[in-house]
Amino acid sequence: MRRIWVAVLGVALVWIGCGNSRPISPSARREPSDNTNATTVAPDCISRTFPASGISRVILRVSEAQAATLEQTETRPPSVTISGKCEGGAKGYQSPDPNWRETPAEKWGLDFVAKQFGPTLVISSKNEIGYIHHHYTLEQIHLGLPKGVLLVREPRELTGDGTPNLSSPAPHPLHKGLP
Repeated sequence: MRRIWVAVLGVALVWIGCGNSRPISPSARREPSDNTNATTVAPDCISRTFPASGISRVILRVSEAQAATLEQTETRPPSVTISGKCEGGAKGYQSPDPNWRETPAEKWGLDFVAKQFGPTLVISSKNEIGYIHHHYTLEQIHLGLPKGVLLVREPRELTGDGTPNLSSPAPHPLHKGLP
């Protein structure tokens, strides 16, 4: 019964677009990694939840940061949720290897990762790249932030290196020297 529910919910979220999806029930969650919970809403979407206790600012470092939608939430305990749709491929690439096949975006390893610096949570994309014919991104990004948490958007310039940018943020003037 649980598999049927997850399948129906996944199809519904794909139909309405995962960029506006919210995390689904715990029965559909994958195993958590580190201090996050991953939620599979569809094969081509990713959703993460990060603890937000003591967080007053979130820095978003993804290629589509400016287009990300935001919803203020009241969750207990406080948490930050983020979801996005895996897009891209290697259209136009002609490999000399006759057995080469393009990797679908949902199998590229796109993800969201985070690191806390005092009252600031930095969220970065992982494995987003843009290099010649290869272009893999997270799009239709939707964030759920606790009320009162400030969102700072820092769009990533895509290169062939998809390593997440979890570097320490510049100090915020309102945080009196804290990150």
